[in-house]
Amino acid sequence: MKNNYHYLLCLGFGLFSLATNAQIDQLSLIYNWDDPNIIGTSFYDNKYNEVWGFVQGGQEYAVIGSTEGVHFFNMDDLESGEIEAAFVQGTAVGGNLIHRDYHDYQGYLYTVADENQNASNVSTLQIIDLSGLPQSTQIVYQSSDLVERAHNIFIDTLSGTLYAMGVRANSTFYSLRIFSLANPEQPTLLTSLPNANLNLPYVHDGYIENGIGYFNCGGSGLYVVDFTEPENPVLLGTLTSYQDQGYNHSGWVHGSEPVYYLADENHGLRIKVVDVSDYTDMDVVNYFDAETDYPEESIPHNMIVLDNYLYVSYYFEGVQVYDISDAYNPVRVAEYDTYPIVDFTDDYNGNWGVYPFPGSKRIIASDMRNGLFVFDPYDPSTSTTDLSKGIKAKIYPIPFESQFNVRLDQVVNNDIQCELYDLTGKLLHREVHSTGSFEIIPPTHLQAGSYLLRLYNNEFNITTKLIK
Repeated sequence: MKNNYHYLLCLGFGLFSLATNAQIDQLSLIYNWDDPNIIGTSFYDNKYNEVWGFVQGGQEYAVIGSTEGVHFFNMDDLESGEIEAAFVQGTAVGGNLIHRDYHDYQGYLYTVADENQNASNVSTLQIIDLSGLPQSTQIVYQSSDLVERAHNIFIDTLSGTLYAMGVRANSTFYSLRIFSLANPEQPTLLTSLPNANLNLPYVHDGYIENGIGYFNCGGSGLYVVDFTEPENPVLLGTLTSYQDQGYNHSGWVHGSEPVYYLADENHGLRIKVVDVSDYTDMDVVNYFDAETDYPEESIPHNMIVLDNYLYVSYYFEGVQVYDISDAYNPVRVAEYDTYPIVDFTDDYNGNWGVYPFPGSKRIIASDMRNGLFVFDPYDPSTSTTDLSKGIKAKIYPIPFESQFNVRLDQVVNNDIQCELYDLTGKLLHREVHSTGSFEIIPPTHLQAGSYLLRLYNNEFNITTKLIK
């Protein structure tokens, strides 16, 4: 079992985006897992991808994907540190494996990937029986007959129907394939698209509830389809032209209001609030973003709604939380930057996904370089933020050899979190200090070069460059 982890006591502080000017609450980080032995991709040297959560036997579990496979974590045993409960190797693995995706249903996890390494290393649909957790899992289905590769999957739990999007099967590409899960261990094909009734373009992602599917179709826009009769789909409406349009990537419905939140996966494009009260006349009625000082570089990726909050994974800005009590006017209320560097030489780095548990309200997120993050539930009644003190830090000597000193120019009232990163955003060293003047001794294996130091608590946040 891989067990390179960082366990953080709840110290009452979190991480803020350096660029934030408004007073935004921090999410409180309680756990971060990263395995240095997992290889990165040949594209961006990223190791991790999608995150998901589920409850089995009354316990919450997190799932994160890597270039090697699927990692399971027991959320009810954080203090032990040994929370990686199980690992299932993917059928396609290695440096070309970028995408994995998951959804759970009736005690099973369904997992796909969107790459094939070669003829002997082909991706498949895997179905994993979760009933043996926390001791073990069991693969009960693993075949490329129905799904060889897929970009995303979504399960409409009300109908027990699995939607696989951007699919290849039997050497044929499909925009969508739909399966019945009447037998959760043996999916049966209901239909594939395009078909004679609907020529649906490539589907990148989607949200489906009670047979109504909202499909993100890349450059083709948003399509809404009624799949009450899967073999006879009915196109309800499209949104193919709108302001700030890019690659229509992902979205989620509000839940109680006719609103769909939509993210285009492009630099500098805002999230859209789409009025879907009339599918024949859908319209973007508002826009919002991560409120960064680098809006031209900002990229929203995935999102999910729980209760009155929208949780968004931004590549470079990490987890962003929005209050959607007013569905048409989201308000940014909290954040945590899992990729704390200001370096946009790589287009796609940082936070891939986010998932809030409906029961405990704990939040998990996946960072492509830095692994799994676990946060306490967001509670605005206990959050405090003051970024107005203008605290500065003197760091010397620069360049440093084996250690360096830090001295703040003001007294702070809470412990100071200190994190050292390389320029790819990989966390190298973390420690905590209780006073504003201290010495940091980095790992001895650090080579000469440039690094980033982040200092923060709930009173301030500083990121600065170091040279060894």
